[in-house]
Amino acid sequence: MTDTHKQPRAFLAAFAVLAIVVLVGSVVALVPEKTLTKASLPSAAATSTRAARVCQGPIVARPEGTQTSDADFAGGAPSPQVSMNAVAVDPSSNALYGGTQSSQTNLDPASSDMNGKDASPRLSRVDAEGRAADVDAESSALLNSVYGLDSLDASTILTASTADETAPVLDASQAHVTGSGDYRGFALARCAQATTSASFAGLTTRAGTFDTLVVSNPGTRASRARVTVYSENGVEPATQGSDIVVGPGETARVPVSTLVDERETVALDVEVRGTALAMSAELVRREGLVPQGTENVQASEPSSSLTWPGVVLREGGNAHLALARTARGGEPGDAAQVRSEEAFATARAFNAQGKLVKEWDVKDPGQGTTVEIPLDGLNAGTYTISLSARSAVAGSLRSSIASGARQGDTVGLPQDFAEYAPSEAIDSASVLALGHGAEGGSLTLNSEHGAHVSVAPIRRDGTIGASTSVDIKAGHSVTVNPDQLGKDPASIAGLLVVSQDGGAYRGAWSQTAAADDGGTLVTTLPLAANAARATGMTVNLEPR
Repeated sequence: MTDTHKQPRAFLAAFAVLAIVVLVGSVVALVPEKTLTKASLPSAAATSTRAARVCQGPIVARPEGTQTSDADFAGGAPSPQVSMNAVAVDPSSNALYGGTQSSQTNLDPASSDMNGKDASPRLSRVDAEGRAADVDAESSALLNSVYGLDSLDASTILTASTADETAPVLDASQAHVTGSGDYRGFALARCAQATTSASFAGLTTRAGTFDTLVVSNPGTRASRARVTVYSENGVEPATQGSDIVVGPGETARVPVSTLVDERETVALDVEVRGTALAMSAELVRREGLVPQGTENVQASEPSSSLTWPGVVLREGGNAHLALARTARGGEPGDAAQVRSEEAFATARAFNAQGKLVKEWDVKDPGQGTTVEIPLDGLNAGTYTISLSARSAVAGSLRSSIASGARQGDTVGLPQDFAEYAPSEAIDSASVLALGHGAEGGSLTLNSEHGAHVSVAPIRRDGTIGASTSVDIKAGHSVTVNPDQLGKDPASIAGLLVVSQDGGAYRGAWSQTAAADDGGTLVTTLPLAANAARATGMTVNLEPR
């Protein structure tokens, strides 16, 4: 009887083992091929373990002997120094999710003090001569670091990394204020991130102006930038194939007037061969002997749909939209969004309540051609400007203000202008460093479909203040002033904006400063979708 019972048990055990083997075999057979490890070809994509930004330093005066069809500049030099603030946040920080409590990390508790000093991102700086400079950054238990300089007289490279050697969220900006003379103006600029391509619109080489392309190499190998210039005449043939070679740690300043003769509207396309380069543009404007302002602008990407939130038009001022149909571009645009069959694009202005207040049709300038459109018919106020085009364009928007006192026997008041770059949609967090603090500034947020966001000040002592909740209705805009963020706006080194419900938003910071003659100087800086880990960059290899 015992043997009879053992045989079925043995059979059942064998069957169970067989079933397990078959089941495992079935699971293995059903594993998708893409999850299996296989050999792959070498790739030109690289993932960074650190974040680097290049701050270009003060606007450089026009060199003596520079060719110009206008009279010599009336006088005065640009301020020899800029102020700068940098904010770095660990990607695991609760702050990026709207939290206000200390972040948990996978570090050994003994490696971090109670203030998060050792766990917060590490910042370092190299000056224009390639020498390491002292960095005394402040930090908090939210795994963020803040570093500021009141006086920077040359370009510098900032580098940040986290305790686990990954790239943190990093934003840095510099502020350049010159109160009088030809360089009278307020220029707030984001310190540039290295990239392999860039587009700039809204430049000019007309008499009296001095626009300059600034190219910096934060890498360890020389790199080459190929520049193509576009104007109202189309692609400028003489610039096709124009190369700029930039050595490691070097900065090259290329006056646009050395690339093309006098033109009203100019755009640039830059393609990098080799190590990624950091690029920006300095704008210095003058009409006759009347200063027209200065600005630093960041590169942008061509698109068939562009949006500029928070455009401030001041009493007695004016606004212009500059577009260029450059060689680089994406998918065709939505023709249904263009108002007229004869138009290439339609620009629209919306007020804070999302009401359409003005439309402008843009005629097709032709491939490779630039065009400037006055945004007439707007009263003083804050607007969201959108552009819908049939194909991708590079774009920039300028808002000018005349104020202060006439200089000598000149006709007309001096001016300054803010140059707005298109803003990207953000559905998570954005870190904005403020090179001039928050005094005299405001943040305007816009959402196409509605969003609930929080805005928190990041102070120069490293602390992150209490956040302000902002509900943005679909199509509406909301402006947040510094007094809503706590006391002492001058102590604010940056802002942290977080979407609490996943709703997408856009934003722009606008700021004013006083000129020596009592006039108003203006500038702007867009929010960036920068609060994410680095996912890699495609590098264009230099042919051997």
